[in-house]
Amino acid sequence: MKKRVSVYGLLLAVCLLFSACGTDPVAEELRQFANEDMSEVTEKYQSFVSDYLDLAGYSTDPQEYADYIKETLLTDLESISEDLDNIETESSEITDLKEKYRTFIDGYYSAFQKLAEAAEEEDSESQKKAVEEIDNGAEALEAYNTALQELADKYDIPVVTAPAE
Repeated sequence: MKKRVSVYGLLLAVCLLFSACGTDPVAEELRQFANEDMSEVTEKYQSFVSDYLDLAGYSTDPQEYADYIKETLLTDLESISEDLDNIETESSEITDLKEKYRTFIDGYYSAFQKLAEAAEEEDSESQKKAVEEIDNGAEALEAYNTALQELADKYDIPVVTAPAE
């Protein structure tokens, strides 16, 4: 009986060894990146979106409005950027994916900086341009989500995409 159990144990170990050898390293990196590494980034982004939605009714005073952007929204985006910096990638495919998300966050950061400056200067034309840049940021997020889903489909990996606003 013990020999039979030992043989079955050995067969199981060999099967596991062969199945692990067949795992594509990019697929494993994608699973780690999308479903684990980016989970905190996604949570912080959702918090940022909530803070952003609060901006609409925050204050009619231009300086308070600008302060809220700088102290809350830009701080949220800086935190997200720091988390991205801490995510290590190996494959070019996952590095490219991470850079798409970085492009999205950096674009938002720049646009919100411009919005804060325009509010401080009470420059309505610059505010409109900054809001247009913010609206265009959704395109960069969509590019990230599309690339993520394409990789997920390629490697047959279920992933969580970044939530749209």
